[in-house]
Amino acid sequence: MELCQRQGTPPAVQSPVPPPSPPPVSCCHGQAIRVPESMTDVAVPNPPSGVDETPAHMPQLDALRAFAVASVAYMHWMPKQYQYGLPFGSAGVQLFFVLSGFLITSILVQCRQATDRSFALRNFYARRFLRIFPLYYSVVAVAWILDLGQMRSTVLWHLCYLSNIHFFLDQSWGRSLSHFWSLSVEEQFYLFWPVVVLFCRGKDLVFWCLALCGVGLLSNLCLPWLFPGTKLLNVLPNSNFFALGLGGLLAMRPASPTLLRRLLAWSAVALPIFVIVAAAMVAGVRFRGIGQLRSLSMIVGFFWLIGRASVGFNGWAGRVLTLPILVFLGRISYGIYILHNFSDWPVNLFCQRVFGTTDLTLFQRIPLKTIATLMGASVSWFCLERPLSRLKSRIPYRRNTTVGTQSPETEPPTIPPTASFAQLQGRPT
Repeated sequence: MELCQRQGTPPAVQSPVPPPSPPPVSCCHGQAIRVPESMTDVAVPNPPSGVDETPAHMPQLDALRAFAVASVAYMHWMPKQYQYGLPFGSAGVQLFFVLSGFLITSILVQCRQATDRSFALRNFYARRFLRIFPLYYSVVAVAWILDLGQMRSTVLWHLCYLSNIHFFLDQSWGRSLSHFWSLSVEEQFYLFWPVVVLFCRGKDLVFWCLALCGVGLLSNLCLPWLFPGTKLLNVLPNSNFFALGLGGLLAMRPASPTLLRRLLAWSAVALPIFVIVAAAMVAGVRFRGIGQLRSLSMIVGFFWLIGRASVGFNGWAGRVLTLPILVFLGRISYGIYILHNFSDWPVNLFCQRVFGTTDLTLFQRIPLKTIATLMGASVSWFCLERPLSRLKSRIPYRRNTTVGTQSPETEPPTIPPTASFAQLQGRPT
């Protein structure tokens, strides 16, 4: 400025900088709105224009799905002496539940911005049915025709997604139908959770997630003590609300970053606790409540793991979790999960036709079951699931949304893409 005055040039007048306006956030379809100062609703990141459900693919979560379904298949396929007292099946299912709670709640939180939430709710169910029902009911129909796993005598339970209630009342698993219990729990969760998230007050969202966790925690701690001789308490829907609620909490990060930062920091110790407790149980250590401690520490550890993977692991862990084969297996994990328990049927049919016998050793049978399951799941993905999922773009959450834009079945972002995990936990980078 002094140089300008010496040369006789009037100094430039700086215009005042206007105060920053509240950042825009989008509804489910890319229409930007302003965040109200009262924050009665949850702010979410701005999705691409024209997409009615923010499609930010998180490949590391797909890889976690691959590990989850592999863990469940290992439990069903391998004899107990090869499971070494470790909860492979429970680990896979609970990992799926935390992932599902995170994904579904994230979508529902974004749909709160829709003007007509009743319309959004109807189309949410339509889109979920389009994703879940075709493969499920196709498998139920084939299993009924072939009478696999006594499907004919119990078909009504499975048609109504009450498999878990049937197993609990019968106090026994349904042979090759046993894995249907977790699918039933998820459908029962869908009956009330979308209504809660869409129609509760925005400031109460975190409360409802914590309440869901509380019901699940009390169920896990109290039911085994109240009914010590009762089996299969874990298949009841309320026994799995802890995992589903923790997943829902992860979707609350934009609204309650401080709370989630603290929870994620505290939950980092859960996986080491789980490893110690699981090792102690394998070594024969027993005391009242040790099973619940192992289960709860495992679920909290998965809460941390998914929170970390949703941001993205770096280094060797990130490279492993983005391997194309793991990402693809995660993509087709729904088909793998539904089909893996029926894989003995095509394997026996093939061996009888080709070799004239079905008498196979365990380590001859497992590779054939793996091939059969992966082939069936791949055909399901490319010929049924993916084509039908593309139709969801014609079922928007808002009445005025332009149809025809593809909205793949992916995990919506719940944090800014530039935020690192260290920043999320409040650590200097």
